[in-house]
Amino acid sequence: MSYPPAYGPPSTSGPYGSPAPQPAAPAGYQWAHGQSAQGGPGGYAPQHPYAQVPTPSPGAPQGLKAPIILLVSGVVVGLLGVLAFTIPVIYLYDTASSMSAFPTNRSATAQLEAGTEYGLYSETSATCTVVDPDGTELPVAAPTWSVTVDRLNLLAYFTPEVTGPHTISCSSSSSSVVAVSTLIDESTVLRMSVVMMVGIALLIIGTPLFLAGGIWLIVRVSNNRKVVRQRVAAQYSGVGPDQWPAA
Repeated sequence: MSYPPAYGPPSTSGPYGSPAPQPAAPAGYQWAHGQSAQGGPGGYAPQHPYAQVPTPSPGAPQGLKAPIILLVSGVVVGLLGVLAFTIPVIYLYDTASSMSAFPTNRSATAQLEAGTEYGLYSETSATCTVVDPDGTELPVAAPTWSVTVDRLNLLAYFTPEVTGPHTISCSSSSSSVVAVSTLIDESTVLRMSVVMMVGIALLIIGTPLFLAGGIWLIVRVSNNRKVVRQRVAAQYSGVGPDQWPAA
């Protein structure tokens, strides 16, 4: 039977040959050698700086050229449509305002120009004759088309050969009014109809262009203002425009 020596270094092996646990170093030893239980130097745990999150770039203001072009195009097309639609209306108004009216079954005198086509308009049917200053009766023809001016229908038309006062007489079975004015012939009616349809088409095209351009312009101006405010805020926060990360 053997006994361990009373003096000497401690054994480095545990029971059954396993390594013996090593005692922890004293606190003074850890402080002196710059070690800690957490493993950091000087007894402090390692500190990690916060990750720098890049500030998103506010971008640059967008141009206003495209929405302005669309808006102006809508205005121009719409104005052309209004003009085309108004021309026939003005022509009819001038014709109605230049009418010289007189009652049926009576004679009237009207100053007429040579070579100009004139029409006789009335609410009811009537038979009319026209005599020039020389006393010559002019041929009066019945129209093959229908025209109504200021609630008066076209009855007949004629062309004076001499400038001067002409005597016009119209007989009717009922009391009515006959008016003489420049003739609105079939070709004039066709031209006015085409011009009015073109005007309506231009209005239909120009209105959406105007609305789309206006809405687009308002939205873009609003977005540009937001971008400018973001750029100013970024500059006051110490981040210059050149420091923004690329988008």
